[in-house]
Amino acid sequence: MQKKITVVIILIVIIGTAIVLILQRKEGSRNMASVVTSDDGRENSLQELEVSDSKNFILDLKDNDSTVTMGVGDELLIQLGTDEWGVIIDPSGVLEAIPHMPAISGVQGIYKAIEEGKVEIDGRAGELSFKAIVIVE
Repeated sequence: MQKKITVVIILIVIIGTAIVLILQRKEGSRNMASVVTSDDGRENSLQELEVSDSKNFILDLKDNDSTVTMGVGDELLIQLGTDEWGVIIDPSGVLEAIPHMPAISGVQGIYKAIEEGKVEIDGRAGELSFKAIVIVE
């Protein structure tokens, strides 16, 4: 019984230390973002992602028919909701999907501006539609 209590105390100390380290890194000079993800809907794990000095933009349904101007290196998150959206970005080559990002409910994609240009974003989910223009300078 004493070994079990010791193990539990050690685990609590380790978990507490991990939380303190995460909080200390967030308060430091580096920009950090925490994302809670779920693989099976029950267990959540904390993932820490480093955020670059680029600007981050979010397009959602209230931005329908809008124009966004961003710079090369900036990032764009398209968040239209949990409906089954099909999103087309045309032309290709200006925005590039960021690979290996965890799936986030309601998010259709995260993109990085890789070169100057103008793209049209066209999204459809049944009767719903979304349009936006992104200008990369």
